[in-house]
Amino acid sequence: MKVRLIIQGPYYYEDDISTLKCIKSALDSKLFSSICLSTYDTPEISKIEDLNVEILINNDPGCLSYDPYRKRYNNNNRQRATLTSAIREGEFDLTIKIRSDCYIKDFKKLKTIIKSFMLSPKDFLFCDTTSVDHKISYQRMLYHLSDWVIAFKKSQDVLVKSYPVEDEKKNTDWILNQSSYLKKMFRAKKVSTRYGSEQWIMLNIFQRNRFPIEHVYDYSESAKELYEKDLMRVMCVPLYKMGLRSMKYPKIHYPHFDRYENYLSKSEKLIYKLIGIGMKIFSYFYIKIKGID
Repeated sequence: MKVRLIIQGPYYYEDDISTLKCIKSALDSKLFSSICLSTYDTPEISKIEDLNVEILINNDPGCLSYDPYRKRYNNNNRQRATLTSAIREGEFDLTIKIRSDCYIKDFKKLKTIIKSFMLSPKDFLFCDTTSVDHKISYQRMLYHLSDWVIAFKKSQDVLVKSYPVEDEKKNTDWILNQSSYLKKMFRAKKVSTRYGSEQWIMLNIFQRNRFPIEHVYDYSESAKELYEKDLMRVMCVPLYKMGLRSMKYPKIHYPHFDRYENYLSKSEKLIYKLIGIGMKIFSYFYIKIKGID
């Protein structure tokens, strides 16, 4: 089986966040037929040219959409550029994309997940670091799966590689032309663009050119049914169960209790179910004590 790993994003060279650590962990794992660092030009790149990895330098498409709440630019097109340019159509049985600020901590776990995925009828593998349970009334967000890990079989190469450029300015300005109700809702939830990065990617993978939702918080029974049908093509595994860790966000690998059923033993399911219940109880009394509406 031929597996290609795409390490996508900026080249980090700080002490606590190191893309070199990511590359070395991938090389040490011996799981991949090909390893590609898909990034942007920086002088630090010259220091890794002797490693057995493909280095792909992309033209930076820039960012036209600024998020005033997170105080940074949205990077949908940057992520698209570094992902799609590194996909080789029809050459590998499996392609896995991870962020350049992550690393492989447990090779055996990742090997197990890869084997399980390839034996399954699923087309895509995602981690669940930011996924939400769309069945809970206050979290009704459809097509919102984490883009930290995007893995797909050879049959999906053409689809993912043709993932389109986003009109970032249009999707940001869209909010300005909506009703006062929608404007207030987006402002209250501190969202500055029509679709979040993860939704934009998932919608273009599963429902390109026929989005069943008008914006990030749009929800209908028909769209929900379509989403649940699309989810049947997906294997969703917690980041820590894949053996991966984030250097930038050390706590992100803890599994969300809303997807605790994935690849957990009975005792682990119970533990994370209790954690979820405990968090809900804590949040309820915290709001009561603080008098938050």
